Amino acid sequence: MLTPRLPLYILCIYFGMIYAASVAASRANLPPPGEAALTGLLCCLFYEPYDICGPKFLWWTWHDSDPAISQRSFGAPNGSTCWILCYCSLHMLLLTKISEKLSDFTPAMQVALTALLCTPMFMAAMGVAQVVGMDTLGMPGLRTVLVLIAALVGVVASSMHTTHSSSSPSSPLRLSPSSSPASLSLIHI
Repeated sequence: MLTPRLPLYILCIYFGMIYAASVAASRANLPPPGEAALTGLLCCLFYEPYDICGPKFLWWTWHDSDPAISQRSFGAPNGSTCWILCYCSLHMLLLTKISEKLSDFTPAMQVALTALLCTPMFMAAMGVAQVVGMDTLGMPGLRTVLVLIAALVGVVASSMHTTHSSSSPSSPLRLSPSSSPASLSLIHI
């Protein structure tokens, strides 16, 4: 346990999920929005079995009194699925754009700026998805999950018509199999 509420394995799951999905998505040679959307979808595919099995094996429990996680599919809160879809996509998009536009910043400053911007943007995007999905704000349901999946699939599909040339080798955060998972997921610590 890193803290009374944060076991070490959860960081490893996030590192593995974001790293594997980001590298796989970067190999699709899509423009940044498509790459980010594909990252979110791949993260969801990686994380969802873990999210469904965790409570069944008593790795953790979900509180029934929390409205944000009250609506569930296969025992996993829809809010958790929405978080993975939305947050991982935004994280990748911000990290890519910040490293391209602010290349004179150090990698640590780029990751810190990503961390600073990602959560407020995630909250706004989740609010929009809940309104479009006609779910109660603060209680994401299956419709919100479907809205996010449809939006991300739409971005990936529209991005497939244009390819994106790799950024220059000097870009410190360009993904490759040798990229540091910690640099991609530092904001989860």
